[in-house]
Amino acid sequence: MPLPAMLLIAATLLPLAEWLVLLAMGRRLGTPLAGYAAAFFASAAFLSCGWALLVWINSSGGAFHAARWGKNVAPIHLAANWIPAGRSGMEVGLYLDSLSVAMCVSIAFVAMLAHFFALGSRRRNGRRPRVFESLALLTFAAMGLAVSPSLLQLLAFWIILTFASSVAVMCSRDDGGAEPNAQKAMIVQRIGTVAFLAGFAMIFARSPDMSLPRLWSALNPATGGGWLTAAGIALFVAAMTKAAQFPVQGWLMSAAEAPAPASGLFHTVATAAAGVFLLARLFPILTPSARLFIGIVGAVTVAATSLIALAQTDIRRALAANTSANLGLMMLAIGIGSWIGALFHLIAHAFCKAVLTLGSGAVVDATGGAADMAGYGGLWRKMPVTATTFAVAILGISGAGALGVGLSGYYSQGIILSRAADVAMLAARTGREGYWVLFGIAAGGIFLGAVALTRCWMLTFWGRPRDEAMHDRAREEPVMYWPLIVLVVMTALAGKWIGVRDLLDGSIRESQELIPAMGPTTDARGARRLGWPTDEPAESALAEHCLWGGCGLGILWGVLLYCRGPGLMNRFARVPPGSWLYAWLHNGMYFDDLYESVLVVPTLTAARAAAWVEEHLLVRPVDRALRVAARLRRRETRHRAEPLEHVNPDQPRPGHFQRF
Repeated sequence: MPLPAMLLIAATLLPLAEWLVLLAMGRRLGTPLAGYAAAFFASAAFLSCGWALLVWINSSGGAFHAARWGKNVAPIHLAANWIPAGRSGMEVGLYLDSLSVAMCVSIAFVAMLAHFFALGSRRRNGRRPRVFESLALLTFAAMGLAVSPSLLQLLAFWIILTFASSVAVMCSRDDGGAEPNAQKAMIVQRIGTVAFLAGFAMIFARSPDMSLPRLWSALNPATGGGWLTAAGIALFVAAMTKAAQFPVQGWLMSAAEAPAPASGLFHTVATAAAGVFLLARLFPILTPSARLFIGIVGAVTVAATSLIALAQTDIRRALAANTSANLGLMMLAIGIGSWIGALFHLIAHAFCKAVLTLGSGAVVDATGGAADMAGYGGLWRKMPVTATTFAVAILGISGAGALGVGLSGYYSQGIILSRAADVAMLAARTGREGYWVLFGIAAGGIFLGAVALTRCWMLTFWGRPRDEAMHDRAREEPVMYWPLIVLVVMTALAGKWIGVRDLLDGSIRESQELIPAMGPTTDARGARRLGWPTDEPAESALAEHCLWGGCGLGILWGVLLYCRGPGLMNRFARVPPGSWLYAWLHNGMYFDDLYESVLVVPTLTAARAAAWVEEHLLVRPVDRALRVAARLRRRETRHRAEPLEHVNPDQPRPGHFQRF
């Protein structure tokens, strides 16, 4: 077996071993030892992934069973038949290409730093092994998803990730108050699992071989017809529920109460990112209609959640809404064919948003559990390192940069905007001007995201303290801020200096090398496959101007609005129609209330009615009938089984005539 494959298998199994150890011995180890053991496993997993990355990059075309592998050469495809079905059965195993390596390194890196952050974040109120268990399970499921070679294995780790997300949300409180949020996360993602199964069934009915490379080779989206579009949309619905896309974006904001280390994972490289990764793996079989649908939903999500983030007072909910907006931008990129842009932004967003979620967790921990930004203010004096790293992450995720030099978000969002402008110009030549709406929403989302994140920084760290008692007890600890420093360094380097773009380009070339070996590049009718995306267009001047303009104006607008605290916007929110707009956005456009009225209340009413019918028309009548039958049976038995010793033989029995 090739060395990178062995290392990534070990890195995937180490979080599973961590979870099993903590599950069996976590309470026995106690508060400090359980955390140290978990951090050891997470560090070992990252070192294993890093070693695999070095071997993969520096290999000049290794060979395994006469098959070459390596960066820009070919992937490693190791699979075994688990369930006999189709031509080669349901496969489980490992598919290793440059994308898998990049994802595993990102997941292990963020998970390791989240573990170290958790050592400090639970110091004051007692670290619970449950938090580290949820981190281990999230890491295992995310890494297993990244190396899956078949749709079946993707489904298996998809379900594990759903369970791990709900467990992570449950860790936020000990009084049971987190159960509704965990149930919401579970139900929404289980709906996505049903959609995944529907798409799986439709594809299995036409192509029983569920191996990803063979699906890429066997299914042609150019001539696939309506059934392939339906399958692609069903699988997108599954991805939509994981990535908290419109109209199910509310569960991620409700799950924001999860511990900061867990949020740092499922906002970045675990749960939320799984939806984008699934669509990236299935990109060669998505029909143009399915891609258009994905792009439209992504654009609507960008617009809606960017506005919702502006009205949140809980810092965690504001960051969760911004996560949905960035994931919507990735979905829009998938829809317009910017495969590299979507995955590049996925990795860049992971580093930036990990800083923001962990930084917000440090603030909440330092202020004694308060998450309402109305009570913050002036915390940069108490937490200078956290404030600085938070600001750099905002610049990174907003796309700060100019003249070809910037932070990671500058490069990834530049690719997406360039592709959106290129697609809009090509569509305009055929009379379809509507594609400019997608470009405008993408650019507007960057502006609104910069405003929302700057608002979070200004209300939290700038100005005078609005709660003196909270401000006085706030302090930051080195064990909590050094992971933020490391992540900020990665935010600066991920754009241009560590080769993320090269790995993504290499992943396309590796898969294209494998597909001819798995099957023909044209279908039975001779139609050429759409396959992997072509090279991204050169960055246009329009995209460049919109990017740095949206970033710069958004940050400037946020500073001007909140440089004196929330007073100006509070006055706007008190007077109609500003108060109506604020209430609408603050409550998430009332989608939760809509679902409560349309789905939850009728379902509970029907359940109560069914329970009443069962109790009063089935259970009670049957119970009464059984009681009457039992009573009659006892009477009959009592008469038949009268004891013989109480019978006088000289006394005639009733109906018996005595002889004289």
